[in-house]
Amino acid sequence: MRIAIVGAGIAGLASALLLDSAHEVTLFERRDLLGGHARTHRFGHEGRHAFVNPAFGYIAPAMYPRFIRLLELLRVTRESAPASVTVGSTGLHRDVFVTPTLSPLRVSSVLDPLGLQRMLAVRSVTRAARALDDADDWTTTLDEFLEPQPVSRFVKDEVVYPWMAAVSGVPIAEVKAFSARAALRYPVHVQPEGALRPFGLQELTGGVDAYVQPLLNRLQTTTIRRRVELRPLQRSHGRWQLTEASGAQHEFDSVILATPAFEALALLATLPDADRLREVVAGFPYASTRILVHSDTSWMPRKKSNWSVYNARHDGPNCEATIWCRHSGEFPYFKSWATFSDRRPSLLHAEFEFHHPRLTPGYYRSQSLLPALQGLGGLWFAGSYVEDVDSHESGIGSAIRIAERLNPDSANLAALR
Repeated sequence: MRIAIVGAGIAGLASALLLDSAHEVTLFERRDLLGGHARTHRFGHEGRHAFVNPAFGYIAPAMYPRFIRLLELLRVTRESAPASVTVGSTGLHRDVFVTPTLSPLRVSSVLDPLGLQRMLAVRSVTRAARALDDADDWTTTLDEFLEPQPVSRFVKDEVVYPWMAAVSGVPIAEVKAFSARAALRYPVHVQPEGALRPFGLQELTGGVDAYVQPLLNRLQTTTIRRRVELRPLQRSHGRWQLTEASGAQHEFDSVILATPAFEALALLATLPDADRLREVVAGFPYASTRILVHSDTSWMPRKKSNWSVYNARHDGPNCEATIWCRHSGEFPYFKSWATFSDRRPSLLHAEFEFHHPRLTPGYYRSQSLLPALQGLGGLWFAGSYVEDVDSHESGIGSAIRIAERLNPDSANLAALR
């Protein structure tokens, strides 16, 4: 079978890995760089060198079992990346939540009764949120879940809502309407057992793009076409027609759209009799995110003893985060979300823009409708929006579902499931 895969992010690369050799596969990517959000940017300052993962960097082992199996298959190493969290309020002119650890810099937080009380309150919220997993509940909103919880108004308004808004990249008012299960996913699954232990995360040695080339090396028969812009899909005589902006045409038996939903929607724009398909794919809303890589310490908490790996600061309507990157090269730097602020750091190394899904209940309703449309006429959808939460794990999962139908005897499929 001739199969086209459009998009060379994790979903497209995993699809190629699982279908390679069994079918005649062509992978199309409009950029020169393969990997999508698996991007590592390398930069220097004053003769020293560092690298940053602007989009996807940290792995929560409990949430990424299939991705970890892929890394093991590719023999890509991981390192422990213990994480801490600080939430600060511009209006209150202070940090309102600092995860206590046994680090010498955090002795004061360990001895602060109010800080420990807030930590225990947040832990009670994340423990209660595990019931959302048990019920497979994606429709309860964050405010519907959080408001009945027996924690103070201060913890809700000054800690949980702002923190989740920063994680989701949307205003605080908007995150309240997000799926509670999606918004609280990371705190629920990376929360340590001990109150004084850091969050247990991992990162890929040398950068998140470390797995891309080893994966490409395993592709034996797949053809890769980079820097290719495609016109909307057409179908004729039972086959899919892909036309490049240059005018070059290709025919395939099946097409896998391994792109973000809004790009898939553009490729479906002129397809006849596809109104229902377009309606479902249009049901995945996205938000734009701006990320700045810099060395400006004024973006961090005023008290250095409160510096965490993850530092969220809210100004009332919005909350954005700065990550303290201490071990990604020869000098420390910061990675800040700056979607709602015009503020610029004094020493800027790089700037990026990404699009992430808005994880509303409507998003998950569209997700629940997509399986019935998968494979109709040989058209498939892969990507982080297709199942579960927006992540590498979701992208791999979507590729696995397709391979189970198109190449169920794949040895690579057996290794990842």
